[in-house]
Amino acid sequence: MQCFISTSANDTIDSTKTFGYFIDHVKVAALFFFITLIIRTKTNIIAIVWCFILSVSSYAAMEGTKFLLSFGGHQIIGKAGILVDRNDLAVAINMCIPLIFFLIYVTDHKKIKLGLLALAALNVVAVVGTYSRGGFVGLCIIGFAAWLGSRYKILLALVVVLAAPVAYQFTPESWRERQSTVSTASTEDSSFIGRLWAWKISALIATNDPLTGGGYRAVTDPVLWGYYAPFTPLFGPIETPPIPPELTPKAAHNIYFQVLGDHGFTGLLLFLLILTKSFFDNWRNIGKARKLGELWLVKLCSALNIGIIGYGITGLNVSLAYFDLSYAFFALVVVINNYLKNRINTHG
Repeated sequence: MQCFISTSANDTIDSTKTFGYFIDHVKVAALFFFITLIIRTKTNIIAIVWCFILSVSSYAAMEGTKFLLSFGGHQIIGKAGILVDRNDLAVAINMCIPLIFFLIYVTDHKKIKLGLLALAALNVVAVVGTYSRGGFVGLCIIGFAAWLGSRYKILLALVVVLAAPVAYQFTPESWRERQSTVSTASTEDSSFIGRLWAWKISALIATNDPLTGGGYRAVTDPVLWGYYAPFTPLFGPIETPPIPPELTPKAAHNIYFQVLGDHGFTGLLLFLLILTKSFFDNWRNIGKARKLGELWLVKLCSALNIGIIGYGITGLNVSLAYFDLSYAFFALVVVINNYLKNRINTHG
């Protein structure tokens, strides 16, 4: 409802496009409802996880292989469509990596397990090969989250400490240079400064229209961009240079500022509620599944939560607030919750 209201009250120059983006979002929401209505059994749940892996991770593994064979010379980019941007692809890969390890757990065939392990390794390579700084940070955070939940903390810590410096030396020099710019991005990186401008304009739009925002992709609207551009240098905690008049509007490249500019503070609050509720509902599902002896669900819930963390962190670097994979994750949380309720009712 909030999205419909913000679309109806949009401030963009082309309302037809804005309503088109709204319809696209409705289609993604329809995927959420489709999954919650159709997926019921353990077989259904595992099958849809395989769908995620075959659609995202298999492509990432292919690109990771090319990156290795070219000794870092192959430039990894996304697939046509929503994942065409390498930063967006890095988000999707990070979300799926924990699910690969879930499939390793539920798979009995040794050769498939080995294949999945190779798939996971190539997916890590693919994230590195995207050259996405946010993707690499997200990968590190996902690795840390997985380490916290592991029974082999000391062994894994030793492996990382010994292997990381060696692996770093084998990365292309251009990759090391790009990652080293993280600390100076706000002052020296024109790409990051452009994102700061977009974040500021998104916040300014929401400040002016706190309940509705400016409508879908408001920050990329040339009229809104031009109107708010003069106010950006001193707005917010970070000072930025003035926006050049000839600069074309930049996308938000941050799921939170994206929602803020599109739907105002009300929309951002609802978005944060969806993220946090999905995470904590799933956290409770872990306890329920453990009590019922459904260890496969414990693994899946843990993997989904790590994926949600990856989305929430790596989302700081991309415009993927309406990403269909994230909605599929949220839907699986609902499916698991319903599955556990049925199991609890069955067992009295």
